Amino acid sequence: MKDAFFNAAKKDYPQLLDGEITVSGTGSAMNGLWTSSGSDIDVVVVFHNRMAHNQHQLIRQCGKIIKGISKQGTLCYVPAIKVPLLKYEDSKTGIDVDLSVNNILAMYNSDLIYTHCQIDQRFHIMSTFLKHWAKQVGIIGAPNGYLSSYALIMMLIAFLQSKSVLPCLQERKLRSQTPRTVYYPVPIEELESKKRRRAYYSGATGFGGNPESKVYCMIETDAFFESNLQVINDNYMTKVTNTSPVGQLLYEFFVFYLYEFEPTRQIISIKEPTGFTRKCQSDKLPFSIVDPFDVHKNPGRTVKASSTQHKQIMMQFKAALDRFVK
Repeated sequence: MKDAFFNAAKKDYPQLLDGEITVSGTGSAMNGLWTSSGSDIDVVVVFHNRMAHNQHQLIRQCGKIIKGISKQGTLCYVPAIKVPLLKYEDSKTGIDVDLSVNNILAMYNSDLIYTHCQIDQRFHIMSTFLKHWAKQVGIIGAPNGYLSSYALIMMLIAFLQSKSVLPCLQERKLRSQTPRTVYYPVPIEELESKKRRRAYYSGATGFGGNPESKVYCMIETDAFFESNLQVINDNYMTKVTNTSPVGQLLYEFFVFYLYEFEPTRQIISIKEPTGFTRKCQSDKLPFSIVDPFDVHKNPGRTVKASSTQHKQIMMQFKAALDRFVK
């Protein structure tokens, strides 16, 4: 995939994509949670001279570059509201590749999760198990009103922080730790009120019309988190270590989200040392999750309270808990 961009003949390279580019893997392929079955490969192409350009236009141009390798499989354009994708499936290996453009926060998210994997092996084991289990029982799929794998991992990290297994890596413990300012693109309508967003999505310039007319702007965020394992071990780990085995922690995870977590009062936030904070307003979402870096994103927003999908998620959590009891 990277070679397709860097080795493309000049005559085949769209003028819109000229300038400095970075091609990087993200998601499970980079954060340590990739498995040979059920995991796709996420790739982000960053066009440094076109950061605020319409992502739908950029990704269509990317299709012209990688059409050469797509002859070995199928390539399709997915005009998703949040992050448009090029989806490629290799016919020989069956591996799926999802390509996005200028999705730079995905790279920081991957590094953050990878660091958690390095801190405690129990997190790595639990994450891999929960992702596989959730896919098997059919509760993963954000476009269909279920949880995303990313949202489930955020729920797990928050829980493990509350149990003193994982530390809060975004907390500053040392004077030398400074903000890591990062600018990332967001469609302008995402900054508007819900009423105006609906008008954008249903109007001529919104998703209901032509997504290639969307206007993007750059937003500032602090992408700091501590990644030095020695610093983490010396300054972030609690004095009293939680030594519970994986099985016990999995049992407590299901118990917590079934009977202890209060969705009308609590927000899941790994930016907080305890993993959770009080909900200031009622958004009626059963899983309100604060994204570590994107202040305008709620990874749990796809699951609606009392929906069929929400009921199925809780039913599968209960079924999993019952297996521990038996």
